[in-house]
Amino acid sequence: MLKREKEYYSLIEVVQMVDLKTRAVKYRMLEVKEKYKNNSKLLFKSKKNWNIHHSILFEFDRKQLTRMEKLAKYNSLVTVAPDGNYQVEALTEALKLIKLELNKIDANCNMYYYIEQGERSGINHIHFLTNLSPNFEKRIYRLCNIYIKSNVDVRMIYEVRQLVKYLQKEVRLKGVID
Repeated sequence: MLKREKEYYSLIEVVQMVDLKTRAVKYRMLEVKEKYKNNSKLLFKSKKNWNIHHSILFEFDRKQLTRMEKLAKYNSLVTVAPDGNYQVEALTEALKLIKLELNKIDANCNMYYYIEQGERSGINHIHFLTNLSPNFEKRIYRLCNIYIKSNVDVRMIYEVRQLVKYLQKEVRLKGVID
């Protein structure tokens, strides 16, 4: 069963969710408090605790990317739904072969993958994030179908945090292919 996203988070929960130190989050809270002072539905204080609506959590994201985030900025989500039930090891091996071929297109290609088992069908499928743009959709589709007969969907990534939450729902295996 999927865990439903909370509507409001406390400041302590925000500190645990974001990649910032506690002190930095408190300073950021001063800015957020000023920005949303007229909107009590998005930000309000009850007793001594702040209630922060989930739609404004982006305000607590890092303003500057870390070195790793700069290197691994993902642009596309690729979903591979195989025709048939492949073992996790076979899917991982296919991903490695696909990565080798993608490196011929772009030597700086990064892949972060999730192998999941569908709730209803019980069939394993793959989601992977890549820094290649969706313009490479036809090449990615061809490569995936060389190694695994499957349906392939390539989409642009807009909101990374919500996407990662979604991808972690039924994970069997996840990792980075270098």
